[in-house]
Amino acid sequence: MFRRRLRVLYLILCVGLAAIVGRLFYLQVLQVSDVDPDFRLVPRADWKEIPAVRGTIYDRNGVVLAEDRPVLDLALEYRALEEAVAADDNVGTADAQGETPTDAPAWMTEVSRYTGRSVSELKAACLGIVTRVRAVREAVVAHARRSRRRIGRVYEETVPHTVVRDVPLELAARIEADPERFRGVVIRPALERYYPEHSLAAQALGYVIEAPRPAGGGAIRDDPSIRPGDRIGELGAERQFDAWLRGVPGYYEMRKDAMGALQRHLLIEPEQGRSVYLTLDSRAQRAAEEAFAGAMGGVVVMDVRNGEVLVLASAPTYDNNDLAAAWNAAAAHPEWRLFLSRAMRDCVPSGSVIKPIVALAAASEGIVTSRTTHFCDGVFRLGGRVATCPGRHGTTDMAGAIEHSCNIWFFKVGLAVGPGAIVSMARQFNWGERTGIDLPFEWPGRLPSPGPGWHPGHTLNLSIGQGDLLVTPLQVAVLMAAIANGGDVLRPRVLLRVEPPVDDAVPGSPVVRHVQVPGDALAAVREGMRRAALTGTARRVEGLGRLRAAVKTGTAETSDPDVNHAWIAGYAPWDSPRYSFAVVVHRTPGTGADVAGPIAVKVLESLFGGQAVAGR
Repeated sequence: MFRRRLRVLYLILCVGLAAIVGRLFYLQVLQVSDVDPDFRLVPRADWKEIPAVRGTIYDRNGVVLAEDRPVLDLALEYRALEEAVAADDNVGTADAQGETPTDAPAWMTEVSRYTGRSVSELKAACLGIVTRVRAVREAVVAHARRSRRRIGRVYEETVPHTVVRDVPLELAARIEADPERFRGVVIRPALERYYPEHSLAAQALGYVIEAPRPAGGGAIRDDPSIRPGDRIGELGAERQFDAWLRGVPGYYEMRKDAMGALQRHLLIEPEQGRSVYLTLDSRAQRAAEEAFAGAMGGVVVMDVRNGEVLVLASAPTYDNNDLAAAWNAAAAHPEWRLFLSRAMRDCVPSGSVIKPIVALAAASEGIVTSRTTHFCDGVFRLGGRVATCPGRHGTTDMAGAIEHSCNIWFFKVGLAVGPGAIVSMARQFNWGERTGIDLPFEWPGRLPSPGPGWHPGHTLNLSIGQGDLLVTPLQVAVLMAAIANGGDVLRPRVLLRVEPPVDDAVPGSPVVRHVQVPGDALAAVREGMRRAALTGTARRVEGLGRLRAAVKTGTAETSDPDVNHAWIAGYAPWDSPRYSFAVVVHRTPGTGADVAGPIAVKVLESLFGGQAVAGR
């Protein structure tokens, strides 16, 4: 009897030990499949996510350009969304007449009262969510039928959906205090991307969106770590550096303690995204944007020593904090192309800004030297065509031709060297191809392709920056930097550093190539640009001489004889270059000097502190 009891106890002990060993085996071995390469537990469906704080974006001086801030969102369970959409149509009619709809859900009337958003707007937001969820369900059902699988509710039907972002605290308190009246309404903390400088550098920064579900399945942007609904960067720096900024979400689960009360247990702590410092100078960026005063165009300022971009401005601009208003403005004024970076993604003819390239191409081919002269009487005849020059410059050498932007000198030199050499030299300065700036969607512009059908008249146009030629301000700034630094073509960049640091975040040498040109020709081009600010085409632009800026102006014609694209580009100071710049104002009746020149002065003054630049 005693031995039988002993065997029973021994058996119980063995079963207990086996259970413990089995549990340990599960945790130590089987659960290895739930660990990713960084030894993080893969989240299960019953885990709740803790969103990661997106990294902050700063300018070069530590000014905050983009950051996350906590807000309260109003979300609705899917059932409540369907009820809101099914409400009688007289809701919208009463709302349009300025009345309070009698059958609108309670949450709608309260939100409308506290936020100023109409009931019709709120109902439209609900309809948009329901329509999207129904489309997801239809796609899932179709897939299930093909694979002969049964489904219940799709995920989107089981979770609350945000309807109103950043609701007032008082409204949130009313909803939380009366759950019976606001059944199906959820107030939840969230993170919102905020841009403290509002419209400053909007196109360069980009904005943040919720990642959509990719059509046909597959990874979003070929990144398996991005899931539908995640906050991801769209356009500009937010997109370019998204992997660093996004961070890693955390997870928790609710468990019952010994007393049966639910307790929140942290499983994975969220990791905040890295901070990104840009090369932009917010003060100079603001000066550029404000200087446009309603005009349209772009500005680039670049360090001629290392390619750092201090200004990347587009006008008109918009406030990234109010994308709805921006989209409405873009729809009302499609010619503004608000979301397009005119500094790096909008191309127009260069006008006379191309003339340094023509001079250097001819010198490299041995066609001219810095002392080569041509006579300008204001008129040039080619067959039956008569081309003109804005002035009568008499006998002019290379520096004088740059100083006064003499069309006749460049007509003759362009015909002598030929279009192939001009296009080849332009390509060496990164015209006609992307500069390689570390921002997405840069446009390469366009260079003509001399070939069958090309005639001398096309060469005349090319020699003064007209015809089948398109460039961006960024490409022009790269050209001016190469002229200033002795021929080094730089790759522009906006990333200054990442914190915590990332290996190879900032590439090594910024020099893409060195353009070898005769030294006397490069010196003549630089001298002509220096004189242009003092006695030449830009002499009436007050402040260029004080800032010791070497410049080349340009006025590119359009199909409308009353408007031009006005250019000014150059570098400063002329005797110890530090910054190259390019300014273009689109479709203006003015010239490059008159319209673009004052903008360049304001930007340079912001960089040099408004002081005169001392010479050596």
